[in-house]
Amino acid sequence: MAGKTGGEFLAAWKQLDNATKNTLFRTFLDDPVLQPRITPPVKKGTADIESIEATAPNVYSNIQLYPYLSYLYYYPTIHWSLDKTPDTDDYWVGLYDKNEKDDKKYLAYQWIHKAAQGSYKVGRLRNLPYKFGTSRFEEYEVRIFNHGYQRLKAQSNILRGVVNHLPTNPFVPGAEKLLSSQQRKQPDKEIESFISEIRHGALPPQLNPPDIILTKIKGAITETLPHFSLPKGILKSWSDFTPIQKQLIFPILEQDLLPDTIKMPDLSGIDRPEPNIYFAVLVEDVDYPGEPPSHIVLTITLDHSSTYIYPEVDVEDEVPSEGAWLGLYRIHGTADFDPNEYINLHYMSREQKGSHKLSVIKENNPGPTTSNTYVGSIFDNNDQQTGIAATNIEAVISVDASLPPAIFKPDFDKDEALQYAKLSNLAYEEYSTIQQQIVSYGLTADMRIYDSATDTHGFIASNDDSVVITFRGTYSLANWLTNIHFVKKRITERQPFLAHTGFLDAFKKVCKSIEAHIKPSIGKKKIYTTGHSLGGALASLLAFQISHNYESANLTNYVFGCPPVGDINFSEYFKDKRSHIITIQNDPVATGPLIGLTAARGLFQPCQVMFLPAAGSHNILEYIAQMENLP
Repeated sequence: MAGKTGGEFLAAWKQLDNATKNTLFRTFLDDPVLQPRITPPVKKGTADIESIEATAPNVYSNIQLYPYLSYLYYYPTIHWSLDKTPDTDDYWVGLYDKNEKDDKKYLAYQWIHKAAQGSYKVGRLRNLPYKFGTSRFEEYEVRIFNHGYQRLKAQSNILRGVVNHLPTNPFVPGAEKLLSSQQRKQPDKEIESFISEIRHGALPPQLNPPDIILTKIKGAITETLPHFSLPKGILKSWSDFTPIQKQLIFPILEQDLLPDTIKMPDLSGIDRPEPNIYFAVLVEDVDYPGEPPSHIVLTITLDHSSTYIYPEVDVEDEVPSEGAWLGLYRIHGTADFDPNEYINLHYMSREQKGSHKLSVIKENNPGPTTSNTYVGSIFDNNDQQTGIAATNIEAVISVDASLPPAIFKPDFDKDEALQYAKLSNLAYEEYSTIQQQIVSYGLTADMRIYDSATDTHGFIASNDDSVVITFRGTYSLANWLTNIHFVKKRITERQPFLAHTGFLDAFKKVCKSIEAHIKPSIGKKKIYTTGHSLGGALASLLAFQISHNYESANLTNYVFGCPPVGDINFSEYFKDKRSHIITIQNDPVATGPLIGLTAARGLFQPCQVMFLPAAGSHNILEYIAQMENLP
């Protein structure tokens, strides 16, 4: 590239005053490479993803959409609430990458001294915002310490960023291969080299503690950067960049122009060096005098967030007809979009194979970034929609709701729960075996639950006092395909509750026959719903439907290793119900990264999860073993 490098350009940019920056930036925004490729608007065709998924031929497996690079920017505030005033001035909180094991590697910190409640505006989080690849998943949490790095037991919600590419239809053969083929791709060397040049400018200003205190005295915030003379005509330097280089440097310029009230930290509480300096000579084994608070809640809120997604389309074979248009569209949690409201249009001739980079997709939001899905819809030369790309892109920045600690409810009956864990295990057997063994539980098998299309299994059993509906868990590939289909839709048209489409579709296949069978017993007998894994999700949907539709229902829900089922409204519906969501710590289906990923997509477990005391796996037999050892 002629002229200044990316690093020199950013160094010169940093020396400009804000008024000059804004004037230049408005000029940069007029650059065609930062605008969608404009063509006559598409006036024909519809774009209903659910109907497209129902007809696999309309999904073009040879046309794939995926991200090759992404920038994520976070502007959080952290809050703390202690049930007693700290006894010393050495209390502090830190914001961390959730996977960071070293407590000295905080991304932000604040001394809280003897303040039992308070908050700290972090400004821009000091994460490296860019990442190559088709997917990224990152989580951040707050930790609290006293007397150095003695971490105190506390609950923190999670700040989360997700970029992913997913099959448009996970039910077609080869869906997983579509993803793995893109994940193996190496970054473009020219792009990687330019990103390396601008890496320093991509990071927020480093404010060391002595500098912060000095800055407060001076009344202004300054940043130390390598010195470069201001280029004569920075517009000429901009014009020297290639189109893709302009798009790569654009997020850094735009984020730099955010108001200081958003991007800069609150310096009012900074009165001593950061913990890594203050405790540098700390003797680690010094005992702390006094008792720490017994209940601490740490919370992250988000003041602003931004995502920049760099999409690429791969055309492996000849495109349909004599040529085709790929329209890039944004879906905000729904299945329909207007064909005129495209983000970008890209023309593909019949012989045009290979990879083609599209314009950057920008999202700036006060607070979290709404879950967005970007899809590629294919149109022929007559503007008729003929199908959709085989993969799409998802991007979201979210913050978990701050919920109370998970505990066993007062009405929890250990022995009763153990019985339903064993019945959930029994559901994995053949129905003939269930009929034989159910009598040992004082029940009679009344009805088999089965649907071949969704591979859903279960049984209904009863006695004079109760009716038990038990669903089998994940046992086959068809079940796992149901599990990974993360789209949400309404449980009924008249209710403001959303649920995981795969679970809901499986449930609706069997719910009418179940309801018809148990309806005569509702209000007369106790109703129990139970299941493990996928069975827990189906049991929770049934519990919701019965308790919502029948006020007289005396219902209790016991589920084990239950995955996320519905939206936050569905989750909170169970908060005051007789519902026990029992979970083993580290269960990969009911805890951990999967929960984070689905929470980012707005899917949650029924409220409120209760953890068994030890870590373990997802196996129902481990649930039974731990519950047998409960005191």
